[in-house]
Amino acid sequence: MTAPSHGITEVMEAIREAALRADFAAMERLSARLETVFTPEDHLDPLLLQGVAELARGNETCLRAALLGVRSARRRVAELAAAARAETYDCTGRRHGHPAGQPVCRL
Repeated sequence: MTAPSHGITEVMEAIREAALRADFAAMERLSARLETVFTPEDHLDPLLLQGVAELARGNETCLRAALLGVRSARRRVAELAAAARAETYDCTGRRHGHPAGQPVCRL
């Protein structure tokens, strides 16, 4: 007789769906739930564990892609913020920063 899945596959699939939607709040809730779906005393079916390992590998791929997307977005925000600051140099070579959109002087 095999032990029930205790919902582990459902939680793993829900984590994947949350990763695909970039629903980080749901991933956090599901991660906490994942830690409680079974105990070390449970005797899980080896076939179930094999399926869970496969789901985990798929989730890892999705989560790595999500992390790359977040890093890319942060980098782009930093680029846009840097572009919002105009910098000029005076005749002595000193750099001066100026907020974008505000003229330094009238020509």
